[in-house]
Amino acid sequence: MSDSELAYLAGKVIGDGNLDRTHILRFVNGNKPDLSRLSKLINKKFNIPINKLVITKREHNNSISYLLQVNDTKVGKLLHNLGVPSGNKTKTPFLVPLFIFTNNFYKKRFLQAILEDELTTIKIKEKCHCITPRFKMAKSEQYLSNLREFLEQIRTMLIELG
Repeated sequence: MSDSELAYLAGKVIGDGNLDRTHILRFVNGNKPDLSRLSKLINKKFNIPINKLVITKREHNNSISYLLQVNDTKVGKLLHNLGVPSGNKTKTPFLVPLFIFTNNFYKKRFLQAILEDELTTIKIKEKCHCITPRFKMAKSEQYLSNLREFLEQIRTMLIELG
C-alpha cells in the first residue's frame, strides 16, 4: 500500500469515518457506490477479504445512508499508529497526521478525502445568490482551540497547494 492511499484513508476516517478504540473502521456515506469503491480499495491494497468489508443500509427519519464496516483491525491499527484519532472525534484532540506533511501528493490525497466528506454541498443562497462551499466540523467546547489549529493546518495545505 502506498502512503498516498494511507493519506486518503486518514482523510476519510477524520471526515465521515470512525476508528473505534478496538481499531475497527467505519465509514458513513449517503452514496453506496462511494462506499463500494472504498471497500474495493481496502480489499485490494490491504488484502482484506471482501466478507470482512460489510456495507449496511441505514434508514433514519426518511433519509438513507450506508455504513461500511471493516471487520479487521490491521488497517485501523496502522492508521492509528500513523496518528489518526480513535474514539469520538468531537471529544478527542487531534491534528493532521504528521506523515501527511512529508509529501505534496499525500497532502492532496488527504485533502481530497476530507473535503469529499466535510465540504458542504454548494447551494445558491436565496438572498445573495452566491456559491459558497463551507468546510465544517464539530468539537466539544473544551477542544475548540484544537479545532482551530486543525482547520489552520487544512487552510495552510490548501494555500500551499494553490
